[in-house]
Amino acid sequence: MNYMYLWQHYFIFWYYVTELVEAHVPYKTIMLEDPDVCSEITRRGVKFEPASAINLTQSRLSDHSLRWATSVNCNFRLKPKNKRDGIMVVIQELSFRRDDSTQECIDYIQFKPERGRPSPKICGYLSARSVMSSQLDVFDTTSKDNTFISNDGDLDVSVYISKNALKPDETTRINIIFTLYNYCLYSPNDYIPCLESREYCIHKDYFFDGVINCPFFGCIDENGCNEVLVTSNSVGNKVLIGSATTLVFTFMVFIVCLYICRKQRKFCWSDNFASPNTTTQTQTTRVIEMNESPIQPANATPSQSNDQEDKDLPPSYESLFPSRQKYFSCFLLQNTYIKAAAKIKLDYVETAIDDCTKAIDLNPDYVKAYLRRAKLYEKSEKLDESLKDFTKILDLEPANNEARAAAIRLPPMINERNEKLKEEMMGKLKDLGNLVLRPFGLSTENFKLQQDPNTGGYSVNFQQNHKR
Repeated sequence: MNYMYLWQHYFIFWYYVTELVEAHVPYKTIMLEDPDVCSEITRRGVKFEPASAINLTQSRLSDHSLRWATSVNCNFRLKPKNKRDGIMVVIQELSFRRDDSTQECIDYIQFKPERGRPSPKICGYLSARSVMSSQLDVFDTTSKDNTFISNDGDLDVSVYISKNALKPDETTRINIIFTLYNYCLYSPNDYIPCLESREYCIHKDYFFDGVINCPFFGCIDENGCNEVLVTSNSVGNKVLIGSATTLVFTFMVFIVCLYICRKQRKFCWSDNFASPNTTTQTQTTRVIEMNESPIQPANATPSQSNDQEDKDLPPSYESLFPSRQKYFSCFLLQNTYIKAAAKIKLDYVETAIDDCTKAIDLNPDYVKAYLRRAKLYEKSEKLDESLKDFTKILDLEPANNEARAAAIRLPPMINERNEKLKEEMMGKLKDLGNLVLRPFGLSTENFKLQQDPNTGGYSVNFQQNHKR
């Protein structure tokens, strides 16, 4: 297969696809909601790359049906990389509120160049397609209602949106394009003049792209305002299409590379990928050895085979480092005991008992852990378990005073608890019997237990209620 021929046609195909969807979109989109762009205290800096443009828009700020807690006061500074570059501003679409009585702007946007006078506060409803379609002044070709030109240096932008809720017939919308330009006398070869006077030049990619970049009447960079197809989301859609096309292109290149590597048996498809330093002869010999069944001598016994297998096993960690294993066990034991003491202070009885049990598992002769767990059992009214731990302590330390006192104190407490439980159980059984016998006009008082003094057995005597 001729791979050069395949690659050539592949790139030709993607060239036409990218041209079709206009994948090359030299616009950088910034949002008013982005904290890296807007700040109420300081002016954030947004840098211009050479021959680039910026699209300013908004997303959730358009949902203004409720009153906000604070007004939006966004301030940022556009910084061209080359100080000789100027900035053209064209408001593609704007819908900001204006007071009907005073004609003052409720919401506004304002531009202030590094040197020169700032623009007035701009508000109301503006559409570049309608504003720039007709020239009102024969001698002035600049559309001043929706444009601004910063000759050189940085440009400060201020956007203010009031916190008051929108009326039902009001909307908030902003879509502005900032384009770098050069004076045509100093511009590179890929720059084209906006006017025949050849004063302002912008990059050729901004001509006939559906977005108005030149701030002059007639939408001259789009061959007339009727050719403008820009909406509030057109630039974002073009960027999305370009990104998706690039992603698909990268994925296709990856698939083709995988196919070629597999076809040519390169990388992970090569025969010696797992062990590249071994030869084919060595690999064949190893396969034969693995397939062979182990042959034992005729006089070999199973115990000898087991001994041989044990010799092949690596030594254990305990045999290699006995002192470290002992140190680790002691450290773990002490740590578990300290955790139990801390949980007692926090009144975590159950988890403290678990920690004491872990300490006893590590060292079955750990008297302190038994003593602490016995006290916790007694505190949680588990008297039987407590007595069992105190008895274990007496086996380990017969002279332990706390354990000896508990061995005297706990048995009467256990007997008293058992008697209370027995009385409570008998009372519940009696109530249950009365509940069953009541429909028949009887109760448990009608049945008396009498013990035979000779045999020690019990007999049940029925006594009927006497009618009055």
